[in-house]
Amino acid sequence: MTRSRFIKRGVCLLYVVLLLILGAAGFFGQASQTVYHSAWFFGLWGLLFLGSLVWMAERRLWRRLPVFMLHVSLLIILLGAATTHFFGREGTLHLRQGDVASAFTDAASGREVALPCVVRLDSFCVRHYAGTSMPSDFESHVSMGGESAVISMNNILRRDGFRFYQSSFDSDHQGTMLSVNSDPYGIALTYFGYALFALSFLAVLCSRRAGFRRWLRAAAAVALFAALPAMGQARSVPTIANERVGEMARQQVVYNGRVVPFHTLALDVLRKIYGRSSYKGLSPEQVACGWMARPEAWKNEPMILVKDRDLRRRLGMSGRYASFAELFEGTNYRLANPTSKAERELDEKAGLLLLLTNGSLFVERPADVPALSKSRVEAEIFYDNVPFAKLLFMGNLLVGFALFGILIFRYSRENSSSEKKLSIVNCQLSIGKYYLCIAFAACLLAFCLRWYIAGRVPMSNGSETMLFLALCLLALTLLLSTVNCQLSTVNCFAVPFGLMLSGFALLISWLGERNPQITPLMPVLNSPLLSLHVSTIMMAYALLALLWLSSITALLLPAARRAPLTRFCRLALYPAVFLLGVGIFLGAVWANVSWGRYWSWDPKEVWALITLMIYAVPFHVETLPVLQKPRTLHIYLALAFLAVLFTYFGVNYLLGGMHSYA
Repeated sequence: MTRSRFIKRGVCLLYVVLLLILGAAGFFGQASQTVYHSAWFFGLWGLLFLGSLVWMAERRLWRRLPVFMLHVSLLIILLGAATTHFFGREGTLHLRQGDVASAFTDAASGREVALPCVVRLDSFCVRHYAGTSMPSDFESHVSMGGESAVISMNNILRRDGFRFYQSSFDSDHQGTMLSVNSDPYGIALTYFGYALFALSFLAVLCSRRAGFRRWLRAAAAVALFAALPAMGQARSVPTIANERVGEMARQQVVYNGRVVPFHTLALDVLRKIYGRSSYKGLSPEQVACGWMARPEAWKNEPMILVKDRDLRRRLGMSGRYASFAELFEGTNYRLANPTSKAERELDEKAGLLLLLTNGSLFVERPADVPALSKSRVEAEIFYDNVPFAKLLFMGNLLVGFALFGILIFRYSRENSSSEKKLSIVNCQLSIGKYYLCIAFAACLLAFCLRWYIAGRVPMSNGSETMLFLALCLLALTLLLSTVNCQLSTVNCFAVPFGLMLSGFALLISWLGERNPQITPLMPVLNSPLLSLHVSTIMMAYALLALLWLSSITALLLPAARRAPLTRFCRLALYPAVFLLGVGIFLGAVWANVSWGRYWSWDPKEVWALITLMIYAVPFHVETLPVLQKPRTLHIYLALAFLAVLFTYFGVNYLLGGMHSYA
């Protein structure tokens, strides 16, 4: 075996072993931290670092400067992580009001580390969103070296190479917990590596050899879309008159930590209790007001949705809906000790009705709390009434699957005439593009409305990120479908691909909205870096989803017709991996600003790294000639998308961690 082949196999083996260890260790909860901080694990990364240096020298990679600098950036990031691990210092300070501290205990070594000066806690306070009890920030007012300073979430106090973060606080608000970090060299190296990665990858994207510029020409279109559900049937229970619905809908109350129109509160309650937006022709306002004014008349209405069959049988229900009275046997509450998930859900619905009837679910807007503008109230009511996600996911999936079926049928028939095929394709593209423009405009309108209503970029939960992912997919599809080139397989399949994938994303978003809430951000999430991090990651996932569907389609087509899809996959892989890498690094910077560490081996972080490493493999076709074969490449990309799915969904439901809300 030649030296070059030995080095290549050694580096590839280390790479695969690290991937397997990262994936396996993630299933052991806290025990995984033992693996991630072990000497042998660092030894493997060190061997990969040295092996990569030797392989880069063996291949004389410096002759391709952008690619060389890209690999150097990754090695610098590894070097920065090692510097942080071996030379960084991190610990906590617990201070009660009036207490002072001059040192902290390093969490890794257990040694005392002297602070640059004495720190004293003068006071601690919790800031709230106006008119609510929801915290907007946590502030520690300290004295350090004779100077006063404030430490709060996303507001770091820096002093002589030490950084102080707001971590936690005592329940009586008389004490605080501060994270202390000293890592000037590791952070500097790592941040430099992040910046070099972004710049060198951009250089790779722009280079003629990569070929990326051949397909990045686009245009966008915007259209108007709106629909309002109709309501109106005879009332069977006491409530407010139809004439008062509009007035009541626009009353402003404090609910769920923010000022909202009463319509939002009423719609939330009705959807959670009944699963729909109206009840027997009554509007949400009429239902909510009826329960508040005459609960004794409403308690026999069968409007509490019970999904679980076994629970319905145990309660003696004849249908899917129970009345509030059915939850009681005399004065005894039948769900006093809920054990199953279905029982807990039903208990929560009953509790929500109790909160509504006793007046503790919301409060009238206090006089000292600013009122919402008329335009914002109208925008929120409009957004509440138009089921954007539901209409779009049904339309996108229906049109997308129909167009996809037509194309697969035509392209799989070797004997179909080119003239007839061209006619079908032209018709498909024309219909698809018109609908695509409408769907994109509707999705953009929904996203902008939610942004305007919430007063923040809507990317703080699964439903909102799925909405943004759908928007990215539709925008990307518009770009691909309007490329100024001759008809090709990629151009034809772009529209159905984008519609189907965005339809699935919107379906997930709609499922999340069925338990709807637009809430203020938690203090730690109230950072512009959050929006940049999530939006970049979502754009990467959108591209990777298109790669997955392109590969699946290519495997279904005859080998002679795969070439355009293969070229598309190789080209689109560049921006997808670039965005994924930048998104991960933006998340690391955000974590460093918020918690004092840019990497904590959280399951979501680990699986994002695994995904990045998996998708980096197809770039190395010279090292791995097997990936030069189109069929092998498409099989690899189809399987690689499983890592994306597990990173986004599997971690949330199986592994948990700090990012389980995402």
